[in-house]
Amino acid sequence: MEGADCRETSFMECRADFARFGGARLKNVHFEKCLLADADFSEANLENVVFLECDLRNLDLGRARLISVDLRGSALNGISIQADQLRGLTIDALQAPALVRMLGARVE
Repeated sequence: MEGADCRETSFMECRADFARFGGARLKNVHFEKCLLADADFSEANLENVVFLECDLRNLDLGRARLISVDLRGSALNGISIQADQLRGLTIDALQAPALVRMLGARVE
């Protein structure tokens, strides 16, 4: 799926660990209960993308453009993301401390 153009699509309970979405364009895409551990979304454009209750451990979002990306309820341990990308995310209260730690801040 590297470099793909994916719109108005839903992925339900799929296994896509180690998937490569680098440089892809995803708009109005919904992932629900998917295994996306170690997936690569680097340099992708994600707009109105939902990851609902997905396994996103070690997900690479490096240099991805994020607009209205919802990560609520998903496992985020070890994701690669930059502080300036946070503006485009929606996360839940349980994810916030872990995400802040990933960015190098202490949570006490």
